[in-house]
Amino acid sequence: MARFVVMQKDSHREGAQFIRDGFSVPALIVPYFWLLFHRQWLAAITVISVMALGALAAAHFDAPLLAFAADLPVSIYVALEGASLRIANLEHDGWREAAVVEADTTEEAEIRYFGALPDHALSAAPALTGAFGRASSNAFAFPARG
Repeated sequence: MARFVVMQKDSHREGAQFIRDGFSVPALIVPYFWLLFHRQWLAAITVISVMALGALAAAHFDAPLLAFAADLPVSIYVALEGASLRIANLEHDGWREAAVVEADTTEEAEIRYFGALPDHALSAAPALTGAFGRASSNAFAFPARG
């Protein structure tokens, strides 16, 4: 099961974003495109700069493995911490962490988070709070079988 961090702009649940917190293979393969796709401009510029410097150093010293040695740690870092970068960017823009949900897919995480609340109650329902005033998920609320 994967962990999904649920981010909300305000107390309304309809605009919630579900961010999978974990390793990302696309971010490992093409970290700069992954960062640009997720609108992480400063991080993308930094990654492109580090990779370009590695390529320039490899060309200057005639050592092609030097570019790979410079690119690999950057790619691994983005693959491991890319979700954290997205969460930090959203928090900077005024979003807050509403819950952490464990699920296999984004759809299942949405079902677990929203639970069995009717559509008209989603915008009026306050976020659930757990211990220490932190928001918690409604992870075990499933629609009733009838």
